Amino acid sequence: MSFQPRNDRRDNNNNKNNRSSRFPTQKWVPRGGNSNPAVDANTNPPSSSNSRYNVNGGDGAAHGWPGTTQPRGHVGQPRKGIEKSEKTRESSDPNLPQLAQDIQGKLVKSTVECMICYDMVRRSVPIWSCSSCFSIFHLKCIKKWARAPTSVDLATEKNQGFNWRCPGCQSVQLTALMDIQYICFCGKRRDPPSDLYLTPHSCGEPCGKPLEKEAPGADRSKEDLCPHNCVLQCHPGPCPSCKAFAPPRMCPCGKKIITTRCADRMSVLTCGQSCDKLLECWRHRCERICHVGPCDSCRVSVSASCFCKKKMEVVLCGDLAVKGEVKAEDGVFSCNATCGKMLDCGNHMCDETCHPGPCGDCELMPARVGSCHCGKTSLQKERKSCLDPIPTCTQICGKSLPCGMHRCKGVCHSGDCALCLVFVTQKCRCGSTSQTVECYKTTSENEKFMCEKPCGRKKNCGRHRCSQRCCPLSNSNSQLSGDWDPHFCQMACGKKLRCGQHSCDDLCHSGHCSPCLETIFTDLTCACRRTSVPPPLPCGTPPPSCQLPCSVPQPCGHPASHGCHFGDCPSCLVPVD
Repeated sequence: MSFQPRNDRRDNNNNKNNRSSRFPTQKWVPRGGNSNPAVDANTNPPSSSNSRYNVNGGDGAAHGWPGTTQPRGHVGQPRKGIEKSEKTRESSDPNLPQLAQDIQGKLVKSTVECMICYDMVRRSVPIWSCSSCFSIFHLKCIKKWARAPTSVDLATEKNQGFNWRCPGCQSVQLTALMDIQYICFCGKRRDPPSDLYLTPHSCGEPCGKPLEKEAPGADRSKEDLCPHNCVLQCHPGPCPSCKAFAPPRMCPCGKKIITTRCADRMSVLTCGQSCDKLLECWRHRCERICHVGPCDSCRVSVSASCFCKKKMEVVLCGDLAVKGEVKAEDGVFSCNATCGKMLDCGNHMCDETCHPGPCGDCELMPARVGSCHCGKTSLQKERKSCLDPIPTCTQICGKSLPCGMHRCKGVCHSGDCALCLVFVTQKCRCGSTSQTVECYKTTSENEKFMCEKPCGRKKNCGRHRCSQRCCPLSNSNSQLSGDWDPHFCQMACGKKLRCGQHSCDDLCHSGHCSPCLETIFTDLTCACRRTSVPPPLPCGTPPPSCQLPCSVPQPCGHPASHGCHFGDCPSCLVPVD
């Protein structure tokens, strides 16, 4: 069998030389790039900073391009796909709040620092995230923190059972130690797998958290809260504000329909036009720009007279008692003086306070009077006019006096009854002293009887005594009326708290003071300062126990045989000759 002459290495070299002489120098253009700028094959292109994405595991020299890291032809295409996916993985979602973007970027770069151990939080390490401040900690570190007695919140320990405080924001976490688990940020998945194409510790599913949570103590119903949930991928940090549109609503003045975002549905929105609502005076309109709430009282000044026409003043329209259209001859306010208008009888004046409308009928008209003044005897002779006197009888009046306990003992008379002159026993406010006075004096506010006896009983704090004169609570049988409590101590407590550094700022009280709510933001060290506990720490946390030997030089020159301690060193126990 015969073969064609083969092209050996020497022939190949000759062919290359021949081709070089016949054809000009070839220009290399990377696939997908611009074809205009030519690159010489012998010129080193710019080295790529992402050379680790070379899928073949070598550099460009292994493929015939000395000094370059760019793969050729079809090999360069997957490289761009990998670079694009890496940029997508490291870029933050622009829809997230800035805090969430910062946390997400640091998680991808593994630059989040655990505030307990000061180590970086890696992608594959289980974490715990605070729902209040969104700080991220190692799961094992937060379990140690929750187990430490210094993290327990004493203020709610009695009511809520086991609880602890977040190291970042000191918010109370009502979660038992055994319930602290590694879950994704949205809380749907336990132990989320590590995926290079997802945010670390994210499950990749829609977040689904409500965009507006019910704040404790807020006076808002569930119907007022945003009904939408977060639709972004499971993410750290806070959820963005709701971008959905709320139902259209009318502006406060009712002239324009306004459409807003759901997040702005509770904000004050106006149309910017004049309110023009009819004011409460029913005569003028509101000149303010469209506003929330009731319109102001009418501030237009008008010249008006009182109802009895005795007084003329310039008053504000909103202060007038009469609403709506007012005639010039009508009064518009009361001067609080006696009316004094002539009644229809033509003989007597109106004795009521200045009032709107017509005066009433004369009380002395024959048709209105049918008996004597005390009402016990009917009139025998008919009266012709309101000027005719009303006869009196010989019986006792018997009308109830203003005191409410006694009746008038005078003979039937005209006019008001006399003061109640019956002597009664009046006790002082505390009930320890009494006196005999006329009955009418017991109903007068100016005639209140008070003795000079000091109280001397302890107040509600149990520390101070009441020094009030004639105190109504000095007698256990006395009853206190109104909201005044003379035994409520209003002095400051001032006791030293358990921490020994701060004082109680509450009003003087009985029982133990509340725990100190201050926080230490400096390192807490032992006596030798070689063992420390990092902040933040609750005020009153004891110094850490140090297992190192005492660092204070002994007067005898022997090394210390006891551990680190506060105070004076004990005597040296080393035996000597």
